[in-house]
Amino acid sequence: MIGESGVVRGDVAGSDVVVAGQIIGNVRCSGHLEILAKGKVEGDIAAQSVRIETGGVFRGTSFMGGGSATNKDGHAAESEPMHELDSHGHLVPAA
Repeated sequence: MIGESGVVRGDVAGSDVVVAGQIIGNVRCSGHLEILAKGKVEGDIAAQSVRIETGGVFRGTSFMGGGSATNKDGHAAESEPMHELDSHGHLVPAA
């Protein structure tokens, strides 16, 4: 969960991700991504399912369902290390 006043500048990965604040980076989740009315994601997303409330902002490319995200050359998309979220939705410090 990224709260209303939360801002993440970097990539985020988790099972289910809820965005009420702002993410400037890519989001990858194995489950559901939800962007709430005041939420904003500027980057590519990969998730099993996505919901964007009225007022929520998404700028990027989305990959949904099975399969993996690929780049324009058809190769598996790779990105900078992602920020992991723990079971409480808090960022896990980078190793």
